[in-house]
Amino acid sequence: MYRISPPDALARERKSFVLSRNISGIQVICDEMGRRRMGTLVQLPEGAGLQICGEGFDANTVKIVWEGGTYYVFLADLEPAAETLARAAAG
Repeated sequence: MYRISPPDALARERKSFVLSRNISGIQVICDEMGRRRMGTLVQLPEGAGLQICGEGFDANTVKIVWEGGTYYVFLADLEPAAETLARAAAG
């Protein structure tokens, strides 16, 4: 079974995913001083293409980009998408 790497490895690999189901994401907002803070909780839709772009706010999350926005998502929510990609790559 394909397992997702720790967040720092994911950030280096710049992995892309297509969601196999809706997942929750926490919007990342930068204030006028460039400090990041958490914004609105949103639903990222099934079929959305995500790209991992950095570490999350803890060991269970990762930062992703979707449609020009940046969000924190839980690694556990990405595992089904990673398994789908692994099966497709295996042929």
